[in-house]
Amino acid sequence: MEACVFCEIVAGRAAASVVHGDDDVLAILDLHPATPGHVLVIPRAHVRGLAEAGDAIGGPIWRAARRVAAALRASGLRCEGVRLSLADGEAAGQDVFHLHLHVVPRFAGDGVVVSAEWRSRSRARLDQDAALIRAALPRCPADPLTWRRPRHRDVVMLPACSARPGLTTSSTSSASTGSCSRMTRMS
Repeated sequence: MEACVFCEIVAGRAAASVVHGDDDVLAILDLHPATPGHVLVIPRAHVRGLAEAGDAIGGPIWRAARRVAAALRASGLRCEGVRLSLADGEAAGQDVFHLHLHVVPRFAGDGVVVSAEWRSRSRARLDQDAALIRAALPRCPADPLTWRRPRHRDVVMLPACSARPGLTTSSTSSASTGSCSRMTRMS
């Protein structure tokens, strides 16, 4: 098994330009920055991605990222805005499988390109997507270590529910989980 470069940095066996460190996280400059001052906030504990990171890991990462963003703005480096980015999984572009949050200082003309084929979706489709996510939330505890991902056959289409304030849907029936498998605690 190949050694994790971030674990090597945390252990002091690999070089890094450290911006911040505490008991939970380390913030280091990216070796290949999008812009000068591009920082990576990494947990000291090895976790591959979001599915392994509970609040005890996510909270310190977020707090450090907010502090680093403020420091970037006050540092004298060019920083007119800050972009936070986290790739979770290979399909999302994660290339180092140790969770890390990019804190990238942005400015007009910086050459950073965020590209996608942004498409509009109809309100009906957005409401259907929102209903699916809402229906899954109760089965996904705040601590992701206590749930399993559903298999494809576990996923079912549920009708939208307009009983919640602020949501507009085409259906007023309540969603039923039917025979859909619940996510269960891993042993």
